[in-house]
Amino acid sequence: EDGAPQKWNLSMKNAPRRRSLFARELKKATGLEDTSAIARPSARNDAVFLAGVVGGSSIAAVLAGALLPGQIGFWGQYLIGGISIAVLAIGSTAPGLLQAGIERAGQIFPEYRERVVRHEAAHFLIAYLLGVPIAAYSLEMGQQHVDLAQAALQRQLLAGRLEDEELDRLALVAMAGVAGGGTKV
Repeated sequence: EDGAPQKWNLSMKNAPRRRSLFARELKKATGLEDTSAIARPSARNDAVFLAGVVGGSSIAAVLAGALLPGQIGFWGQYLIGGISIAVLAIGSTAPGLLQAGIERAGQIFPEYRERVVRHEAAHFLIAYLLGVPIAAYSLEMGQQHVDLAQAALQRQLLAGRLEDEELDRLALVAMAGVAGGGTKV
């Protein structure tokens, strides 16, 4: 046995083989009219984060100028106002550094939280159905992940000795997150 759950009689031996999937087939299988929306990133979280930084630092700068005495208030305005410029500069050159803040900004939307849960649940379900051992998982916002217990597979990946079947298994688990996050079941 390859460790796959026998209840559903699934394993890589009878898993779907690699092939091209056309848009019409994807629409029929998922019931979605706009299948390109599955992996389309949303800029809403970015906009909320940026509006919060610019608005918050602007209000703080005005308050610093009005409430702090003399030169401290004068320089405080400029230093606090510079936060917006710094965030814009970081976002333009290394946007990954702002990802934690953007993720936090997205947490105010319930549909974002639901999408994250569906994304991780899809990884978990497909890994389970394909018999990939699951070592750990977390749905805590900001730390969501599914860890697979595939030490032997990881060694083969680093050594460049992956079989097609093992590569298919990894690909299915990896792509399940995007499909699960973009669809509602």
